[in-house]
Amino acid sequence: MKEIGDLLKEAREKSGKTLVDISNDTKIRKSYLQEIEKGNFDIIPGGEVYVKGFIRNYAKCVGIDGDMIVEKYGKLKRQYEPEDLIENHEKEPYIGKVAKSEDKTKDSKDNRTFLLTLGILLLAVTIFIVNKTGLIPNVEQPNEIDLPKVEDQQNKENDLLEEDKTIDDNLEEGKIIVNKVNETQKNAHYTINNIPEVELIVLSESCWVRIEVDDKIMTEETLFVGDERFWEGEGKIYILAGNPNAIEIKVNGTKINTSYNNPYSFVFERI
Repeated sequence: MKEIGDLLKEAREKSGKTLVDISNDTKIRKSYLQEIEKGNFDIIPGGEVYVKGFIRNYAKCVGIDGDMIVEKYGKLKRQYEPEDLIENHEKEPYIGKVAKSEDKTKDSKDNRTFLLTLGILLLAVTIFIVNKTGLIPNVEQPNEIDLPKVEDQQNKENDLLEEDKTIDDNLEEGKIIVNKVNETQKNAHYTINNIPEVELIVLSESCWVRIEVDDKIMTEETLFVGDERFWEGEGKIYILAGNPNAIEIKVNGTKINTSYNNPYSFVFERI
């Protein structure tokens, strides 16, 4: 898959842009851009939708047709996937293969013997009934099996494509996407496709907070009703609130759920 990365890197160098320039224009982390140029697309979080979105935005930034690059990426991925499956299959121990082959051969012989015996018995019973009654026994028609309708399957595929397109469009248009990726009884982890900007307001009663921006402790203090704080980080903001029910948190304008009765921590990380 390094062909895609080499193509983008060559176009970037011809355009005279650095990875920092590309990161500033596309809002994609420099580390992800480096992995894209190396062809390490599995590093990109969010699955294929985000990978294609990053490739398309990178390509447009260096003057290449984004759709063409994404299509080329898809073709290369389909070419490499069968090879991966073959390699994994070849890694299976040889003894295991022999044993499986012997088991399959034995099972196949047993099945053929059983079916042959059953067929002979059915034929004998049929001949006996015909000779005894002179009638051919009625054979019931098998019940029809309901198969999934092609239209239903097509509609599901169209819905998935539409969902991918919506996320892809959001990436291209530079819309802020705040996504909760994990939540437990003690903490919640959010990702955001831009520089995290956090606004905290104390609404009802005092609340102790600890704030870390890009892994640096910014403050540990008790805030009171009406107090407001604002932080901006390059990659990650961490908030530990002693009384989360008393505060309101907004990340790049998106209100975050803080309705927890016990101390709670929030992580907002750029992707």
